[in-house]
Amino acid sequence: MLGKSLSGIEIPLLHISNHQVEREKKNILITARWHPGESNSSHVLQGFLDFLLSPAREAAELRNRANFIVVPMANPDGVVCGNTRTSLAGKDLNRQFLYANK
Repeated sequence: MLGKSLSGIEIPLLHISNHQVEREKKNILITARWHPGESNSSHVLQGFLDFLLSPAREAAELRNRANFIVVPMANPDGVVCGNTRTSLAGKDLNRQFLYANK
């Protein structure tokens, strides 16, 4: 769990890697659903996870070389409330995040 949303919904966090390979790895952050109305991102993320967790040689090599930190739903309040772009507080989290880190 990454944390809880404003309304108390748990924000899931996945850590995918081959934890048996001990070497320095790149960290790759993948996020989805900053804008609740972009439900297509859930489908794209599902396809990505299906591949990354598959027995495919390329997927295994990715898990050997990197730590994938995945936040499948960054704005669960907005999704639950049916918002198209904003959080429960009426904020566009994508814009808040981008401008807060400048």
